[in-house]
Order: sequence, then structure tokens, then C-alpha cells
Amino acid sequence: MSVIRIFGVGVALGCTVLLSSCSLLPGLPGTIVDDSGRQAEVQMQHIADAVKNHDAAELKKLFSTDAREKATDLDR
Repeated sequence: MSVIRIFGVGVALGCTVLLSSCSLLPGLPGTIVDDSGRQAEVQMQHIADAVKNHDAAELKKLFSTDAREKATDLDR
């Protein structure tokens, strides 16, 4: 193979390694991490605990004002 081909293959491999290396790193400071699924699980657990404990006041606190206004007979 010619030197130009070897250099071209080397550059292509180098670019591939550099572009894919970001996915191998753990979350870096300042990166955006989507943990909305975990937040939803925690919120659902709080709701379940409030219902299980028959704590209407605590249950109301877990919802926004708009959600409380739209809910029908939340105290029951």
C-alpha cells in the first residue's frame, strides 16, 4: 500500500475513535442527564404512600394547584 493510503486509513480510524469515545465516558460535569423516569418513580411512590396512609393533605401537596383545581372529589 502506498503511504497516502496508510495515512488515509489512519486518519479515518483516528476520527472514528475520537467520535465514538464520547459515549464511553461517564457523565461529565455540566452535561445534561435525563432522570425524569427516576423522578416519576419517586413521585409515584410518594403518592402511593399518601394514599396508603389515607393522608389527604399530603396527597394534595404532591399535585400542582392546577391539578388540584381540576380534580373532582380529591378528599374522598
